[in-house]
Amino acid sequence: MVTIVERILEKLGVSVGTLAGKMCGDGDHQREKDSCKTSLDSTKKRRKILRAIRKGFQDTTKDKKGDVYNYGGH
Repeated sequence: MVTIVERILEKLGVSVGTLAGKMCGDGDHQREKDSCKTSLDSTKKRRKILRAIRKGFQDTTKDKKGDVYNYGGH
């Protein structure tokens, strides 16, 4: 399989050696692996939680102490 980088180099007249081809393929493989990992529902949920904590929308003490305030729960 020829990667896009190899195609570009060939169009520019640069010969692609076996090592350069392997490195391009390794980069593509790693990118696919990372893409699959970041598209998991569990990963997306974790990113949303961390973003909410960072922005101050979610209290980090809730997990440790339970609900501090419960609406209508007196």
